[in-house]
Amino acid sequence: VGANMGYFSLLWCGTREDNRAVAFEASPSVVALLAGNVERNGLGGRIQVIPKAASDQAGTVRFALGPSDQTGWGGISLDASDGIEVPAVRLDEELAGETIAVLKIDVEGAESLVLDGCERLLRERRIRHIFFEYNEIRATELGIGAGDARGLLESLGYRCTPFNRGRTEWHAEPA
Repeated sequence: VGANMGYFSLLWCGTREDNRAVAFEASPSVVALLAGNVERNGLGGRIQVIPKAASDQAGTVRFALGPSDQTGWGGISLDASDGIEVPAVRLDEELAGETIAVLKIDVEGAESLVLDGCERLLRERRIRHIFFEYNEIRATELGIGAGDARGLLESLGYRCTPFNRGRTEWHAEPA
């Protein structure tokens, strides 16, 4: 989620022939780059590109595009004058019944929204490993607290472990 140009999706599918990925990317200009990378690497049959934001509600969200010279700084925004409207989905609905080996979330502060949108998958232990970042500045702009993502995961029986000194990158797995 927040696939950007597909680096991790390409690595995942490149390691084993039976791996597949569902790559969610909300930025229309970045989706074109992502789709091109998937095609150039011959992985169109194994990586499904979904040009939508993953969030806590289905519908639309405001998406700030970020600087034109950066592909990874866009994100959900509460500022109605900032960015564009993009379609949004809940992972509970989009991936209902799926078992997910790895969920990678890099959505510039909105990680808690993504996790809220997959609460049923989490309750059912359908997600084995979760890797997510915490972007304090962007999360604060969205009204999201520092421990919200970890708190939700822990309340649903997941163990969260930081994997960098700044405690901004996390791994979660069922406890």
